[in-house]
Amino acid sequence: MGFTTFEAWENYFRSAAKSDKYLLFRRYMQNLGIQGNPQLMLKGTIDVVRATLIYAQIDGQEMGSFLNMQRYNPTEAPDSCYVFAFDLGGKAFARILAGSNLIYPDLADIYNHPWNDLKRVGYRGVWISRTDGFPLTPLATSSANTSKQNRYLMRSALFKTNNSESSSSIA
Repeated sequence: MGFTTFEAWENYFRSAAKSDKYLLFRRYMQNLGIQGNPQLMLKGTIDVVRATLIYAQIDGQEMGSFLNMQRYNPTEAPDSCYVFAFDLGGKAFARILAGSNLIYPDLADIYNHPWNDLKRVGYRGVWISRTDGFPLTPLATSSANTSKQNRYLMRSALFKTNNSESSSSIA
C-alpha cells in the first residue's frame, strides 16, 4: 500500500492505531520508560511526519519513500532500519521509522520546529534504536550501554534546551 498524500497516510495511521487500541504504542512507550497516554504518541508522530515532509519539500527532496515507510506496525515497513522516538517537551511523543541512509528525520529541523498547539519548540530528548533489535554500533561515544533495551537516549548539549526540564515554550 503506497500513500500519495499526507492525508491518506494520516487516515491509515490513525485507523491502524485505533483498531489496535494503541497497544503497539503503549508497549513501545513502556519499553522506553515513557509515562503517558499512547494517544500522545499518535499525535506527536503525525506532527513530526508532517514537519519532516514540510522541511523535505523546502529542501527539494522526494518524500514518497519516507511517507510510505511510516507504518503503525514497524514490521510492515521492511525498508526501515532505525526507530527514532522524540519527547516533544513532555506534551507529546513521536515514533519515526528511518531507512539505512538516515537522511530523514532531520534532527536539526525537528529540534527547531515550533509545535504551536503544544506551546513548545523542538524536542528535549530522542531515543534511537534498530528495528531488528540488534544493538546500535557506537559512533560518537565509547560509553554506550547497548545492553539495556538496545537503545540510546541522546541527551547532550546538542540536543538539550536551555531548560533541561522542558523544551522551549512558545510565548
